[in-house]
Amino acid sequence: MRLDDWCEQARRDAALRGLPDLDPLLDMLFRATRALRAADWAREAPADPAEGAAGPGAADDKRPSAPPEGRR
Repeated sequence: MRLDDWCEQARRDAALRGLPDLDPLLDMLFRATRALRAADWAREAPADPAEGAAGPGAADDKRPSAPPEGRR
């Protein structure tokens, strides 16, 4: 579903449910989502999700995955 279609459907749904105060919030969410999707950094996302926001080598992190015994 395209963002424009989703926003229009959400607005209609809010109107049918008698929630007019939701319209400005939906508009704000729509504009923010559109801006985030248009941002330059969104086009540069790594093809490998393992690299994610932490960057390459993040999987080599040597920190323990759980606290030491007795500190839980």
